[in-house]
Amino acid sequence: MSFTLSICLLIALGSITTFPAGALTLDLVFLQPGDEVPNSPFPLAAAPPPNAEQDASLAGAGSFEEVVQSAARTWENAIADEGTITLYVGWLPFNTFLDPIVATGGIPLELDGARLVTGFMGFDSDQRHWFVDPTPDQHEEYTDFQDFFHDLGGGPVNTGRLLTRPTGEAADRHDLYSAALEIIGHLLGVNPAAIPAQDPTNPPTLTITEPRPLAGTQIPTFFEPFTNIQLAIPTAATGDWIPAGQRRLIAAVDVLAIAQVHDYSAIDLEPQPLAGYRALTPTAVHQGGLTVSAGRAGGFLNRRAKPVRQGAVSWGQIKENMGD
Repeated sequence: MSFTLSICLLIALGSITTFPAGALTLDLVFLQPGDEVPNSPFPLAAAPPPNAEQDASLAGAGSFEEVVQSAARTWENAIADEGTITLYVGWLPFNTFLDPIVATGGIPLELDGARLVTGFMGFDSDQRHWFVDPTPDQHEEYTDFQDFFHDLGGGPVNTGRLLTRPTGEAADRHDLYSAALEIIGHLLGVNPAAIPAQDPTNPPTLTITEPRPLAGTQIPTFFEPFTNIQLAIPTAATGDWIPAGQRRLIAAVDVLAIAQVHDYSAIDLEPQPLAGYRALTPTAVHQGGLTVSAGRAGGFLNRRAKPVRQGAVSWGQIKENMGD
């Protein structure tokens, strides 16, 4: 079952930002407080952004819209196969999503098979202290960079690009840019619609095939109860939750996973320039394969399964509401 969006609805809800850099085009529609999320399987409306009266705040001289736009441009650089996706973007109250740590998420609004046509990106408006970077594609607030590689069966593949030791207003805050990269990545393909987990105790492993590079690479996934599929690689952008004080960029495994499930082939495994960081900081290269246990990559602690919250959004409920 699919839902149709009309042009008049798009115009009524806000301006559309289009990035024509690659064949994949992401159209962003920023919702104003009180705007309803169109065609949502649940009654959702955008909330006001964080303010001083809430247990949340914004720091940094950047704008919410520009940070999300920068994340969208980066994903367009990663995938050059043809396609157009409309993403509605707005703030949501903390309890909207099931995961009390992530407190942000994406909701599919229209699917063509397993491919996203329209979706919603929601950011926690009342329980999170955000860093809104005025230059999200430069990363100068972070003083340490690590580049992770593992051989997952198809030769050494990048499994993470991690920036830490933040300074100034980025210190001890959750990075809005990282959150936007993560949400878009999940909506593009690291989700239960594209990677169904019939048995949560035995989540699927994605095997990369030609014509994509690094054929034979096997990417493990992890089923987060009630919510989402994640890559079982803690340094991947679509891996587990991103803690405060850390910027996590798109890794090659993120791009490969999405390319495999949707049969994309025109891809860039390094969609953001990092040469300057590699010249200044040591690179962490890990030979051999990932050690995966209990559904997660080595070094990750298992969290307790979280109870279902009344009125919260889960992918299973979304799928049921969409009639799939």
